[in-house]
Amino acid sequence: MADNGIRIDVNDALGLVELLEFIRDFFGTAGPAVTEEFTAFVGTGTYSVGDLRVDLERYQLLLGGIPGDDLPPVGR
Repeated sequence: MADNGIRIDVNDALGLVELLEFIRDFFGTAGPAVTEEFTAFVGTGTYSVGDLRVDLERYQLLLGGIPGDDLPPVGR
């Protein structure tokens, strides 16, 4: 069976995991104005900040990061 997976350097993956965590945390602590702007951007009832945070966490897990774990700094 052919391996059709995408390969990514471990340091790049860690960097992506950290970025996803940063964005997820930002939207988790952002005030109502950010939520309103996000809703206006994606359309009412289409996709919520909560939906985005769940997706960001899922992508973190797919890249090997576990939310809440202390990841080593990129490049080490």
